Amino acid sequence: MNSLHEKLNQIKSKMKQCDFSNQSVSCKVLETIVKIAGTAPSGANCQPWTYVLVKDEEIIQSISSESLYIVVLFKQNYGVGKNKEIIKHYYAHESACLSGGMFLAGLHYASIDYKLLPIDPSLNGILKRPKHEKPVLCLSIKGNNTKQGKLEPELDEYYELMRKRRSIRRFQPQSFDKNIIHQMIELVHTLIKDDGYRFVVVDESSKKEKIRNASEQNEKRLYKELISDEWRKALKPLGTNWEKPHLTEAPYLIVVFSKSRSSKTMAGIASGMLIQILHYIGLSTLTYTPSPMKFLNEILDISLEEKPLMVLPVGFKDETFQSLNIKRKKLKEFYIKQW
Repeated sequence: MNSLHEKLNQIKSKMKQCDFSNQSVSCKVLETIVKIAGTAPSGANCQPWTYVLVKDEEIIQSISSESLYIVVLFKQNYGVGKNKEIIKHYYAHESACLSGGMFLAGLHYASIDYKLLPIDPSLNGILKRPKHEKPVLCLSIKGNNTKQGKLEPELDEYYELMRKRRSIRRFQPQSFDKNIIHQMIELVHTLIKDDGYRFVVVDESSKKEKIRNASEQNEKRLYKELISDEWRKALKPLGTNWEKPHLTEAPYLIVVFSKSRSSKTMAGIASGMLIQILHYIGLSTLTYTPSPMKFLNEILDISLEEKPLMVLPVGFKDETFQSLNIKRKKLKEFYIKQW
């Protein structure tokens, strides 16, 4: 258990650094952080995101002045195959936001100063992005810390750690200090400074049982009556079914709520940050999106004005569980430079 506390203190120390300067951030550093963002979980592993890194001064001036770079994250509402066939994406918005959260967490780890910018519909035109892509995150890179010399190898090591992250569907019953969960949530709140979302920690066996029972009832109906052939085909490589043992095996569930429709994006970004921190300190999780989700409001006594986004079971991986060897996109498949 001490290792969890030690790792948590390490990541808190790294991400809370505020020693910013006007030193330029290298393109390689930002590309490594984009690669880290590319390790985020996504619906049916569709990885529906595109990152555009802008250094062209004229384009930067049209978006925001006084920036070293502009980074825009687009969600892909659907994919386009080699033969221009349409490939459906599942949970595209949530998945892109999780990736965005991991990108922001990477910036904090590298002590890179940034500013979130408003999402402007004209970004598609300015950056020449296709109509099936929509911007979900836009930020200005302003400078970084004074440790540029050793930053690149340190980030490479961090990426190698994040590259090993996998969604885990079976957990050990072993528990750990609940305060670790609350400290991670507090860290995310500190970094994001947004109150449009809520993390609810569930550790009572009775509540976890209720969540599992309600989820499995919905899942049985989904797999029996509602699922399309296309969706079934997309899920087949993941080996999922209606049974959700992780909801009672994991010592903790973190249920993510957005407090309004407009805060759904920030709730997803906060969740992506949290997932990265969980993996860093040595804990495993899974992004579970039951459908429908209103039963979570009832079980947890949360107003229906707040919308459940996902459930994150958290714990130690059951060593008998075989993680899937999923294929992730290469950087060139989701990253574009405009110089």
